[in-house]
Amino acid sequence: MKNPHHVALLLVSFAWLLIFIGRVTPATLLVQIVDDLQISTVSAGIGLSGMWLFYGIMQFPGGSLSDIHGRKKIIVVSLICFILASVAIGFNSGFISVIVTFSFMGFAAGLLPAPSFAMIAELFGPSKGKALGIHSTIGGFSGFAPLFLPLFALIIGWRSVFFIWGLLATLLVLLFLRYVSDTAFVTVNKPQKEMIIIGLKALVEKKALFLFIINVIITFAWMGMLSWFPTFLQEDKACSPEIAGALFALMLSGSFILKPIIGHISDKVNRLKIMFILTILGAISLFSFTLADSLLFLMISTFLFSQTSAFYPVRTSYMMDFWSDELSGAKLGVFRSLIVLIGSPIAGIIGWAKDIYGFSNILYMLTAGLILTAFLLAFRLYISCKEPSGSLDDIYP
Repeated sequence: MKNPHHVALLLVSFAWLLIFIGRVTPATLLVQIVDDLQISTVSAGIGLSGMWLFYGIMQFPGGSLSDIHGRKKIIVVSLICFILASVAIGFNSGFISVIVTFSFMGFAAGLLPAPSFAMIAELFGPSKGKALGIHSTIGGFSGFAPLFLPLFALIIGWRSVFFIWGLLATLLVLLFLRYVSDTAFVTVNKPQKEMIIIGLKALVEKKALFLFIINVIITFAWMGMLSWFPTFLQEDKACSPEIAGALFALMLSGSFILKPIIGHISDKVNRLKIMFILTILGAISLFSFTLADSLLFLMISTFLFSQTSAFYPVRTSYMMDFWSDELSGAKLGVFRSLIVLIGSPIAGIIGWAKDIYGFSNILYMLTAGLILTAFLLAFRLYISCKEPSGSLDDIYP
């Protein structure tokens, strides 16, 4: 811990951990929140979609502003907004306030990823895959939150849970200001309009556009599961809130040991091969949820699906392989913004569709999407083998 790079990695990762906990808490306690506020599940789904919508919108400003003002400042601003959002959610009183406060939580969370990923990539260079894997693993500990959140909320109330997150974020801001130095020593001074154009131009590059397409499909699956998995378990599989919370924790944290290993492997081999394997695994596990008829079967299916979360640090490493410049924050921000914005309606769509078609049919559709994604990855891998040697595609196609 005497190494300032390691200290920065640790504190940035804890920031991601806390904000991720803040994002999964509404889904984990959704049944209690809905009952207490006496709102419908459709209304709650709209609130969750609002959270994802603003999470997506703020990805680009988070990245571009960090290119202009530095990574550290934007991460601190994100944490301060998270403090305010957590307190505001604790004072929710009805449908409108749920939409506003959940959206504000998404606003706060959306500022964080792009400057965080850019900072880590700048600090660790060729070892960024392993570092991002460690970062994702620490964030994955948020998956243990659903183990204690239902009981915690029962004892102190769901509102007090959000107040506690605000207090922890305040402590983290103080530590970050004290111990983390910025990495973007050469910042840019361009208007936001030009930054958007730069990000969009980077997106139409062959590699970036391809990854954008497959990432959209994978995002549908993960956003849908993050928003509705505990509810699916309680309503469709007759699980108790405690069992549903434990399985949700397994889904979110089951890959925390393997992520650094997978990230390290991705520094040495073709990253698309890793993403292909993870996508196939995701399709198998989603389909198995429709067949699960016992707690053991649900545990196995959930553990398998949890491993697919390693896709995201591998994907980010892939992007930073060819976006390693002073504008990487804006480029990554535009990429993530569009991904999340396209995926954000899925929570509301599932909230509407589950009562009409059932959760099983929704899972069939998500499985089909992942199978299509795996096919596209396999085709891209085949094409990369035909490209001339010595190109970037031979290393990280």
